[in-house]
Amino acid sequence: VKKIQVFENIGVKADVFYLWKISQFQPPFVLNYGHFFQFWRIIVYAKRSVSTRIAKYLFVVIIFMGIISSLSLIVMASNKSDAEAINISGSLRMQSYRLLTEMERSPNTVEQNLVRYQDSLNANVLLTVQNQLFAPSGIKASYQKILQRWMMMSDFARVHQIEKYHAELKSYVQDVDDFVLELQRFTELKWIIAVSVLCVSMLLILAMVSYVIWYMKREVVKPLELMTKASMQVQMGQFNHIQLDTESNNELGILAKVFTQMSTELGRLYSRLEDAVNEKTQ
Repeated sequence: VKKIQVFENIGVKADVFYLWKISQFQPPFVLNYGHFFQFWRIIVYAKRSVSTRIAKYLFVVIIFMGIISSLSLIVMASNKSDAEAINISGSLRMQSYRLLTEMERSPNTVEQNLVRYQDSLNANVLLTVQNQLFAPSGIKASYQKILQRWMMMSDFARVHQIEKYHAELKSYVQDVDDFVLELQRFTELKWIIAVSVLCVSMLLILAMVSYVIWYMKREVVKPLELMTKASMQVQMGQFNHIQLDTESNNELGILAKVFTQMSTELGRLYSRLEDAVNEKTQ
């Protein structure tokens, strides 16, 4: 409890609270901050934990890639509906000409063809394409113009006014062509936006991955390489090893502090042992 309170008083979050060397303290003893930091630097998983930061970076990359994948699926579904809308709107031209032919040859089937044409004109894909994101006002205006023109054209067809229907047919088909052209331009615009977003997103992902690699090399690979060289020097009896990064407040920085202190203690013990051997041999 006292150990935890000491950490809470100095505002340190720790997973491993205390490295204890029994030989240095014989009861009764007083634990104060001087002893605390003079003999043992506490192993603390600080807020700058390398593993935690790398996990956060990778989590951000995964989330970003998930968002990009979702956007790609949305764009693919939208393009499918756009293609269907272009096909249906393009078929309106053929149906209007066929209706003229039916009026001349089979007047009894006119009403049935009018119902079929109205279903095509009010198709769900044509209604929903107007509410899509970035939908230009030209699409809505062209579609509303077609609806108004067709109300007049359908009245001519029902009363079999073939001449008036034929007189209005050419301009009506031109309005349908304008609507199809607006749909095609809107589809191209969405493709451009989608490709631009995907390219920028890929560049951002590449930049984030590059940063994670650079961060891992700086905070993990390089300290481990220094730790390996220092370990080899200690193995060969060179206890004054190369300088390690003991200033970092992360796992490897704390490990470097403990390793440096351990090698220093080993050097002292080794020197005392040599001195004791020399005294006995003299």
